[in-house]
Amino acid sequence: MYFISVNIRIKEWMDKNNLTTTKIFKDTGISKSNVSDWCKGSKLPSSKALIKLNETYNMPIGYILTGKELNMNQQVIIDIYNKLNEKNKLIALSDLKHIYEVQEITINNKNSY
Repeated sequence: MYFISVNIRIKEWMDKNNLTTTKIFKDTGISKSNVSDWCKGSKLPSSKALIKLNETYNMPIGYILTGKELNMNQQVIIDIYNKLNEKNKLIALSDLKHIYEVQEITINNKNSY
């Protein structure tokens, strides 16, 4: 059942973006047989293939795998992050981790009273 859901979302995404197995192969190097297998539901795409599709076409990996759409704020964060150079991506990730840790400490302190 999981394969079927993913394959339907991949086919819908390809149709929506006017993509064929040939076009995906030409743009990404992902074999036409792999894409065809995903569309049939006989295989799942590898993480490497999903990342390549996201980088090439901005394919929503989370939606393809789970069927859940990102909310607007989540998508904005991802879009901005993807525009950063590698150094700034590391800084942004570090800052987000710090914000989360402060939030967790604050929540834990409130719950301990």
